Amino acid sequence: MSTRDFAAQHGAEVNMYGGFYIRGKAHSIMKKMHVAEKYIQAKNRGEQRPNHTRIAQQCQVSRGFVSKIETEILSNGQQILTPEEIRAATDRPCLPGANSLTDLDRFILVLLLEEKPYRLLRNYQQWLLYFTGTNVSTETISRFLKQGLPHKGSLVKPNLIPLDKFKIENEIRAYEFLNVLRTLKTWKVIFGDEKSLKGEEFYSKRVRRNPVTGMVASILTGADFRNKYSITGFCSINSDKSVPVWFRIHKQSNDANEFMSTIKIAVEEGYFDEYDVLVLDNAAIHDEEMVRWLWKTKKVLL
Repeated sequence: MSTRDFAAQHGAEVNMYGGFYIRGKAHSIMKKMHVAEKYIQAKNRGEQRPNHTRIAQQCQVSRGFVSKIETEILSNGQQILTPEEIRAATDRPCLPGANSLTDLDRFILVLLLEEKPYRLLRNYQQWLLYFTGTNVSTETISRFLKQGLPHKGSLVKPNLIPLDKFKIENEIRAYEFLNVLRTLKTWKVIFGDEKSLKGEEFYSKRVRRNPVTGMVASILTGADFRNKYSITGFCSINSDKSVPVWFRIHKQSNDANEFMSTIKIAVEEGYFDEYDVLVLDNAAIHDEEMVRWLWKTKKVLL
């Protein structure tokens, strides 16, 4: 295996003098001290300006890196600064896009993200030009959104929230449900639900995380997306259970018989304990036969 192939396996590259480096990462302080030592030794031998190529060969670094060390030595009296000290001493802004984006530009970009978190970088570029007259590359905008604010504003998969969840009657039921939960022992409560898997590919747009707040916006979807596969799952916060989440995926949609079969499998595998409280929605497949069977078999209250 060649030296370059070995370096590539570890995400590194090899310079013309056989030294290893990683793009975008600074050399260590030890490497800087090594180069500085060779430079100062050459100066002490009487060289007015040491040969950069020779030092680069000896230390296996680029000639440009030797020039940077020379500047530090001449500027700081033979003192080598750490990367943190260099950033603290510079007057130049170091934020991504600081040299090309004004405070107004950055403010507009955050507003554009708030308005439509799934917009394309090209769209940010067009609207920024329209509002402020600033024309920058999509790479600059991407770098600012990902690195220029407290949270990394990269594209992530959002939650899908059906519109019908916000009906007034549903909100009233939610408050009633919370009042019931207050009367129960939380570690005995198990939540269950079944969902069809159809349509997920149609709503799998990614949205960009808000780099100011760190929040991930949701995408409103249709209330119904059925498919030939369904998933039924139960979850609990009881740390004594062998697994906190139990689920089963099967073909076709759920009906009363299919859901009853899933309940029985979960009981057989020991997921439910006596006097657990199973919380389900009011779907028609959750029938009285299942309620009676759960109580008679395992003393689980629905």
